[in-house]
Amino acid sequence: MPTETFPIVPSGAKTFWFVAALLLLILVPVLVAVAKIPLVAPVLLIVLGVGAIVGYSAASSRRALFELSPEELRIRRSMFGKRIPREEILIAEARAIDLTQETAYKPFLRLWGAGLLGYCQGWFLLRNYERALAFLTDRARVAYLPTSKGYKVMLSVEDPQSFLDAARGVWGG
Repeated sequence: MPTETFPIVPSGAKTFWFVAALLLLILVPVLVAVAKIPLVAPVLLIVLGVGAIVGYSAASSRRALFELSPEELRIRRSMFGKRIPREEILIAEARAIDLTQETAYKPFLRLWGAGLLGYCQGWFLLRNYERALAFLTDRARVAYLPTSKGYKVMLSVEDPQSFLDAARGVWGG
């Protein structure tokens, strides 16, 4: 059976503008300081590195892909990309959720990840104290997949129910 690919719901322009403003607020003062004090050059490298990470994170809010194959769920084009073996996903318990209505599932504490305006990716603690690997741009359209490892996977896809139906078709259940 071929791999089925589902793109993330692209984040809005607000993510881009937030990142652009953030980088300008950080970069301009550092460039001014480098011009006046040459020893600040290492700080510039750190700022450029952070800027690259934030920029990549923002880009993945529009480019991340979720691939279903008979063997695994693969999350690509993201710093927190991961391969999750099919046998770890509890597909019978998976469901579509709307985080604007089901607030217990909202991420509230970032454990290791990126939280930009309109996008979060990485590991989060949810309001119900579950751990989740989240890739969220549209909180009203989320595929929620529990795993046997104790964490949940939360994906913003155009049609969460179609994603789950495809997963059940590929993996059975």
